Amino acid sequence: MRHGESVVPGARDVVSVGLLARVYPAAEVDRAIAACGRSEQRSRLLPARLVLYFVLGLALFSPDPYLEVMRKMTFGLRQVGLMGAWREPAKSSIFLARRRLSWEPFRELFARSVVPLAEPSDTWAFWRGLRLMAVDGTCVDIADTPANDETFGRHGGRPKPGKRPYKRAAFPQARIVGLVECGTHIIVDAAITEYSTHETTAAKDLARSMGPEMLVLADRGYPGVDLWRVWSASGAQSAALYTERWEIETTFKELKAQQIGAGEVLASKTPDGVHQQLWGHLLVHYALRVHMLEAARANSKNLDPDRLSFMTCLRVARRITMMPPAAFPPSA
Repeated sequence: MRHGESVVPGARDVVSVGLLARVYPAAEVDRAIAACGRSEQRSRLLPARLVLYFVLGLALFSPDPYLEVMRKMTFGLRQVGLMGAWREPAKSSIFLARRRLSWEPFRELFARSVVPLAEPSDTWAFWRGLRLMAVDGTCVDIADTPANDETFGRHGGRPKPGKRPYKRAAFPQARIVGLVECGTHIIVDAAITEYSTHETTAAKDLARSMGPEMLVLADRGYPGVDLWRVWSASGAQSAALYTERWEIETTFKELKAQQIGAGEVLASKTPDGVHQQLWGHLLVHYALRVHMLEAARANSKNLDPDRLSFMTCLRVARRITMMPPAAFPPSA
């Protein structure tokens, strides 16, 4: 968008994000931005709210490039004439706007919005009255830049004395350790760290989202006195429902292979942008899973959402995002 162009009042503050706007309404987005001190003191062509929704759009339409995502997110508005003489902002302007916003508002929005959603009547999500949860980790390839390599690292670092060196990975990697509600595949909490941080170290932070009503499952690499003490202090239980733990593997497959895209590398060239992009993906995955759970309940009172296709939901969300809006969402 350039100076001197006519724009419908308020159009700069909105984009058509379809299903995402229901899960993350504008007022809640604004509160998350304000809590992190990122609210604007003056009007901008790319205000913070629009930029946050745009980053969610990058996750929804992954791996489409910047300007293609902006076209898709404004397509419906332009079809009904709500964008006036709007033109695409320059890619450099979007990059600077993302950098101004940083990643903290995304983490804040996640913390404010994401909760376990299975109800006690959902028998597929509980065992003896305990909510089934699982903890595990995965790694995501990120852009090969000096800054990302220095901050996150990669497989194949300095070998141990007397050992052959590991083959150096093609890309740096960010590690995600998640706490997942097994029944709904919702990633309730996550820790994003550099590659060298062991999963069991990052997993300690997830105790903040555990409680005595939960039964937390983990693979055989997790048992240890320190981690056991941290998790036990939350009141959460542990047992031998090992097959249920595999639900988290399916969840990470949804996130990496289907939503981000199999073999795709996150495009952000800075550590700040990587964190921003990953939290954006986590927010979009939650929104999609919310709508899958709603669809399951609308179909049958106790239908397990595992019976529904994540990829189908992703395709539907993308189509809806490009439809002309009935109102002017997501305005305040």
